[in-house]
Amino acid sequence: PVKPSINMVFGTSFHMAVEAFWKGEDYKSACDIGFNYLDSVDESRLLVKEVGKLNQLISILPDMLEVYYKAHDWSNESDGVILLEHEWLHEYSDGVVLCGKIDRYSPPLLSDLKTASEIGKEWKKNYKAEKLRDCGLALYDWYLCKIGQAPEEIEMEVILKPYKDKPPRIEPIPLSEIISQRERFDKQLRAYVTDIVHYMRKNSKVAPWEMNFGPMCMTKYGECDYLKLCNYGNIPKYISEYKPREEHLEIRKSKTLVT
Repeated sequence: PVKPSINMVFGTSFHMAVEAFWKGEDYKSACDIGFNYLDSVDESRLLVKEVGKLNQLISILPDMLEVYYKAHDWSNESDGVILLEHEWLHEYSDGVVLCGKIDRYSPPLLSDLKTASEIGKEWKKNYKAEKLRDCGLALYDWYLCKIGQAPEEIEMEVILKPYKDKPPRIEPIPLSEIISQRERFDKQLRAYVTDIVHYMRKNSKVAPWEMNFGPMCMTKYGECDYLKLCNYGNIPKYISEYKPREEHLEIRKSKTLVT
């Protein structure tokens, strides 16, 4: 959709600031990098309440980044980082290329950075369960295994946003289950890729999309942003609500991939 996602924008800005930390930038410089990205958001496309939310997130960025700076010792840890915001491509099969971006890999530890809100007493348990169902970190682990750099430890570094009288803090969440279930993930990945390739190659010109409603169309955040297009096809009044896809991976911008 045309409208930017506030949470995604903030997450990107925080990742950029943390990347600056690992590159040896001081706290102020890292903050400026995050602020500059947030300042680039086109507020004219946001609702008033969304502008308020964006300003609130901008105001808490320094405190959250300070927590990260205090949690890590750059002088002792930076030499161990071999991958930082690393974009990768891997040819999975004929005409199928998998790709992604690894936040940080300091062998033997694969680390993924998240910003989140502490909601409910069981937030940590629920958040971990949610991320274990997601294929992101498991896919990064799969890729590293393929290139002979298998991690021995996997964790999420969750930076919690301040809430009421609670200051921001960092919560490491180990995900050893990913390592113990590598064989299972490999089979699941094969099934997912086969399914996606089948539908894309057989139905890419079908409109509306034949899989136009199902469990993946609704999430805890609401309906999928592209549900209207799936249901009604490329009707001008719905197409006008969208803009061309902006690729977030530089390697995909610079390479022509087979589809």
